[in-house]
Amino acid sequence: MFKAVESATGTPVAIKRSQKVGNKVSREFEVLTALKGKPNIIQLVDFFYSVDTKERLIQNSVFEFCDMSLEEVIKDLDRKIPSVYMPMADIKRYTKEIFNGLHHMH
Repeated sequence: MFKAVESATGTPVAIKRSQKVGNKVSREFEVLTALKGKPNIIQLVDFFYSVDTKERLIQNSVFEFCDMSLEEVIKDLDRKIPSVYMPMADIKRYTKEIFNGLHHMH
């Protein structure tokens, strides 16, 4: 993943690059396109192909930018205040958001 800035709007985005395999579009692209606009799902902003220095076809998925993952939030809390647990209200909110996202996926 790479952080970039969308030139038209100036908003930060994340770009995921992976080598193209086969003739079909990636399953990730199909799933994220079907989930476009659903709450609690990372949004695919754009998708394009490029060629790397070894002449391989590369898939580039452009996502909305999230500055921290849940793992990083937990680790950051532990660094700031060791031996202190995440507040129950936050745990409930994150859990609800995860389950809402899973609900839309099914």
